[in-house]
Amino acid sequence: MIVLPGTDIEIAQTISEGIRRKMETTISPTGKPITVSIGIGNLPKMTNHFTDLLNITDQALYKAKQEGRNKIVVANSLNNND
Repeated sequence: MIVLPGTDIEIAQTISEGIRRKMETTISPTGKPITVSIGIGNLPKMTNHFTDLLNITDQALYKAKQEGRNKIVVANSLNNND
C-alpha cells in the first residue's frame, strides 16, 4: 500500500504507471520479468470512510489481477465496468 496524501486520481495514476513500467523492465533474481497490479482509490471522492476505501481499492486490485495482471484499475471505474 502506498498512501499519497493530497494527491488526486490523475497524479496517482501517473505515479502508479511509472512504478508499473519500472518494475516491468526490471528482471527479478530468478531472471523473470516482474509485473505489478495496482488498485487506486481516493478519499473523499469515492467514500468518506477509510475502511470502505480500502475495500473498494482492494476490489480494484483484484480486478487488475483478473484482467491479466501488470495493470492499473481505478476503484471508481468498478461500477462502470461490472
